[in-house]
Amino acid sequence: MAESMDTGTGTDTERQPPYYSNTRVFWDVVDFPVPLDGDLDLFCFEVSGAISNERFSGEVEFYAYGDDLTDQDRMAIRKAGIWLLQEGFEAERL
Repeated sequence: MAESMDTGTGTDTERQPPYYSNTRVFWDVVDFPVPLDGDLDLFCFEVSGAISNERFSGEVEFYAYGDDLTDQDRMAIRKAGIWLLQEGFEAERL
């Protein structure tokens, strides 16, 4: 049986209660382009895992936005289940 060690620092995440909240991830694909390998399913999985590791429990939705997306990028984003928001000027994105 695995046991958690209490370090006495109050940072033991296994003992922290979970936070029940839906999370929306907004992704600026201009400043942070589509990964070179194009594996957006893995990207979403890893980001969702990081959110879960911080003890957040609930639905995670992804939204992408940015200008000058190629048709290939648009298709990959939609195929991964990521919502694609209307493009706009950089000032509007920030």
